[in-house]
Amino acid sequence: MGGPFRYWLCGGVLLLLALLYGFRPGQETLLQIQGPDLLGQVLEGTLGEFERQIDLAEKEGRLVPGEARRLPLRIAPLPQGLRPKQAVSFRKLLEATVDRTRLPSGAPPDTEATPYLAPSFLAGPPGLTLTLTYDPDQGLLGMEARCTAEPFSTSQPFEARSQRYLATFSSLIPAFLVLFLAILTGRTIPSLLAGVLLGVVMFRGPLLGLWYFASDYLVQRILMDSFQLQVLGFVMLLSAAIGLMTRTGGIEGLVDLVRKFARTARTSQLVTWVMGHLIFFDDYANSIIVGSTMRPLTDKLKVSREKLAYIVDSTAAPIAGLVPLSTWVAVEISYFQSQLGLVTAPDGSSLEGKGFFVFLETMPFRFYCILTLFMVLMTIVLKREFGPMLRAERRARHEGKPLDDDARPMVQVREELATTKAGVQPDWRAGFFPILSLILVTIGLIVYTGVMALRESDPQYWETLGAQRSWFENITTVIGQAESAWAIFWGSFTAVSIASLMAITGRIMSPKETLTTTVRSMGTLGFAVAILILAWCIGFICADLGTRHYLSAMASAGKDLYWLLPSLLFIIACIVAFATGSSWATMAILLPNVVLMANDLGQGTDIGSYGLVILSLGAVMEGAIFGDHCSPISDTTVLSSVATSSDHLHHVQTQAPYALLVMTVALTIGYIPVAAFGLSPWLAMAFGAITIVLFLLLIGRDPERDAAP
Repeated sequence: MGGPFRYWLCGGVLLLLALLYGFRPGQETLLQIQGPDLLGQVLEGTLGEFERQIDLAEKEGRLVPGEARRLPLRIAPLPQGLRPKQAVSFRKLLEATVDRTRLPSGAPPDTEATPYLAPSFLAGPPGLTLTLTYDPDQGLLGMEARCTAEPFSTSQPFEARSQRYLATFSSLIPAFLVLFLAILTGRTIPSLLAGVLLGVVMFRGPLLGLWYFASDYLVQRILMDSFQLQVLGFVMLLSAAIGLMTRTGGIEGLVDLVRKFARTARTSQLVTWVMGHLIFFDDYANSIIVGSTMRPLTDKLKVSREKLAYIVDSTAAPIAGLVPLSTWVAVEISYFQSQLGLVTAPDGSSLEGKGFFVFLETMPFRFYCILTLFMVLMTIVLKREFGPMLRAERRARHEGKPLDDDARPMVQVREELATTKAGVQPDWRAGFFPILSLILVTIGLIVYTGVMALRESDPQYWETLGAQRSWFENITTVIGQAESAWAIFWGSFTAVSIASLMAITGRIMSPKETLTTTVRSMGTLGFAVAILILAWCIGFICADLGTRHYLSAMASAGKDLYWLLPSLLFIIACIVAFATGSSWATMAILLPNVVLMANDLGQGTDIGSYGLVILSLGAVMEGAIFGDHCSPISDTTVLSSVATSSDHLHHVQTQAPYALLVMTVALTIGYIPVAAFGLSPWLAMAFGAITIVLFLLLIGRDPERDAAP
């Protein structure tokens, strides 16, 4: 990566940080957006500490077991500094949060007494008083719990406190430090580690921060979290399966088979693009299967790893986010479904329970995803590249180097693992059947876990299934409830098992050699696993510091200009996902707030409330995916680099200009004209596609025709 371009990117990161500083949200806005989340944290912390004290007193014999747990609860008047609407919402949240906590197991039942953890706002003397505190000068939200019932308030005093700070501008610094150092130094792991350590020190202090990093982030949130372990597991198992398929001649056989359709660099890229559309059910599975399968072929046909990673990354999330039968869609719908009851369709009917219908209505406004898929296709068909990608493609075509000389691929493959075993004839079946088992088992378990989850949550589900929803919506609901990481983990395990069985029964490798190949193939992922873990950690620290809340609070700055709302939400979603590396987290924090805001602002306007709601929902979902594409700390970007064995930063730096081009087109030709002037979204899509084609023809260059500089 050229020095001047790297410095320009560093300057862009600093400029963006300066602009965000200039648009700092007020504390009132932060309290409105982050307050409910903080309130849940302080309530949980306060009651948890009080519970611990009661448990200790009962063990020491200072209290009769269960007696203190039947104290009636009273919540003191809310503090000054809250607006009336905030006070009402806080009080409702207090009631709902307290209501979720019941008598501990083993406590004696008493139908007459009120458990102290049940909502009971009594006029009489309370047993336990919760007092909410708020310091506007420091932005500090806290809570105190005090036992006021005799004899506990005198002979055995019990009290607990918990407090949390509202997010400040400093919550952006760890994430932006990672971006700045990664671009400046070209080293991902030290940059991520620096951002994580700075963040935990800011959150907990120097000594406690390091302990918090080890005990909470690494142990509690990763090593003891089933989802994170399943992601690590299926990445390592897939690496093992690929190693086995390579040694047994399966990958080479598949390459020879696909070469009938892909004989040139262009057609190999086109096949990769098509495969990215076929594996639509999950973005993780898409990246791993397509990237690892096509990499040997594209290497032979002189396609750069950067271009392969771009095709893989830019088809995985957009396809999963658009196709209704994917693991993404039901999750996206769940984020805004609960707010739809307050919105009416143009015909006056209520939208309650019509989340799937609303999602389909956003399709014409999914400018970024659709135009990204179109641009990937156009770079292949027109043979046009620009920026760092052009240099990478020239290097691959003219010098035969898929990787740059200074590249550090995410998968460090040993030479003996990268080729077919000597004397073994390539056989496509040794690669086809493990991959087929991976796909079939993954799909089957996605459906199975989704069905089981729905049966558990709603015992009457099957009786009401056909009467209330279409079959298409039912399938989407099932997929949305599925445990996709668990399904892909066992799909990967099945692929390894079948690849091992075929290697042993085919007398290609002995059991010992098969086990050795499996372990060594997993060992090639040390660099990738370290990046993935640290990327998760920087996401944790952003959540603890309130980075997403701080950035989303800026969206309210332009809410009075209704026609700018979709564009503003799109930009905010881009920034949030870019800074945190998570499109799902971005949608989780923004989508619940979008429906009512857009509904209120759209009343009496040309576009109408319903139109502005649909357009704004599409803008948030699109901005989240864009930010995910450009962020080096995104797990999907990391997985794309892993699957294609690309240098991670080279992948980010070559993909970013392409994503920025589509983002600019989506904003200026899509969201602004549609919201401000009522332009048809399909016309906007067509104009955007024409703009991309003209840009590639005028600015782009053919890497094969032009001589290498």
